[in-house]
Amino acid sequence: MNTNATLLASTLGLLLFSSVSQAEYSLAPITVTASRLSDIHRIPASVTVISAEAIANSSATNLPDLLSEYAGLSQTGFFNHSARTNVGIRSFGETATQNTLILLNGRRLNDNDLSPVNYAAIAIANIERIEITRGSGSILYGDGATTGAINIITRHPAESENTFQLSQTLGSSHHRESNAFMSYDAGGLAVNANVNHLSDEGYRDNNHLKQDSGQIAFHMPLTQQTDLYLKLDTIKQDLELPGTRTIRLNGQNELQLDRKGTNTPNDWADEQLFNSHFGIEHQWNNSSYLVIDGSYRNKQQLSFLFSEYRETTLDTWSLTPRFTTQSQAFNTNITWRIGSDIYYYDYTSDSADAIPTLNQPNSHRGVSQSTIALYGQAVIAFSDKTAATVGIRQQQMRRQVNDSSTQDFNESYLKGSYSLGIKHAFSEAMDYYFRISRQ
Repeated sequence: MNTNATLLASTLGLLLFSSVSQAEYSLAPITVTASRLSDIHRIPASVTVISAEAIANSSATNLPDLLSEYAGLSQTGFFNHSARTNVGIRSFGETATQNTLILLNGRRLNDNDLSPVNYAAIAIANIERIEITRGSGSILYGDGATTGAINIITRHPAESENTFQLSQTLGSSHHRESNAFMSYDAGGLAVNANVNHLSDEGYRDNNHLKQDSGQIAFHMPLTQQTDLYLKLDTIKQDLELPGTRTIRLNGQNELQLDRKGTNTPNDWADEQLFNSHFGIEHQWNNSSYLVIDGSYRNKQQLSFLFSEYRETTLDTWSLTPRFTTQSQAFNTNITWRIGSDIYYYDYTSDSADAIPTLNQPNSHRGVSQSTIALYGQAVIAFSDKTAATVGIRQQQMRRQVNDSSTQDFNESYLKGSYSLGIKHAFSEAMDYYFRISRQ
């Protein structure tokens, strides 16, 4: 754990879009959203919201390139078409996956095996907005958010116009991407769907990427206050791995001799993923709502690298209920947010000399992990321009590890974190904030 205090001055032109006006500093009715930051402008942190319009106007063809256009974000990835790129806040490089939390509609994409997030599987055309929170997001989101959190929010079926869109993107290295999106609201049941095909030969030899993905989302009101929703995603990806170009001790420079070449012409990694996200929303009035949602994700990987075949399966279950309400005390408006994050991971990985012998592997690794967390946060608005935020989180983790090459072991811990901060807007163009936190 560590304790830090931050005193920063910044212009909103760099932190927030110009659409954030002084009028937004007054409390508005709460709306149910995939974000846990319904009052973004009051959070004592550097927050950027990338709108769908900004995404459409960007020349970026993938998420890592788009995110790296914004202050404080960087990417580390080679020859992988953004499929295995590390995106981090404040330059953590190769360890970005451990310190920057990536979420899709509020669900964690960082896996407990520390593998990079597959950004190529998220179609840019289906994104409604992206919320970037620089600085600790540990209170609301938990471990892995040391430097901040990036929440990617896709289009909501009930908030999309009835439409059908087709797009085709062509680029160098035989880049071909086809995308189809449809949205329809029947007055009760709302649905949107997205289908994407991506093919790219890559700059290097043995660097081809082929990917097919599909997503469908349903939203149905049960009553005027209660809604049900369901989202399903599936992805199939084939990726060739060209490896690195090196300068040898004898002075041989592979980068100069053959910069497109490869020393691993047979290496590859395939991935199949299925994800389901379901839940119920109940809104009592303009100031209180409850969300109970869960998800199941199955990731299967088969690869050949370092002269070894490897088969890996990761199943992730989650349940994340949360309640938000507003109240008044001593002439201040207070937004309360309490919730729980429950996650369970089941990981297995087998390696062998050939695919047929994976059922009798040379080595086997298995990990089961569960985390249970409770958190609470209060945003106290003293005025239209000044607000304080206080939050606390308690999280328990249990892990069981078995490895054929080492001794099995179990571990568990109980850790807490807190955050206290205040933010004041001097004008529409400038604000100051102070925050002290323990993670």
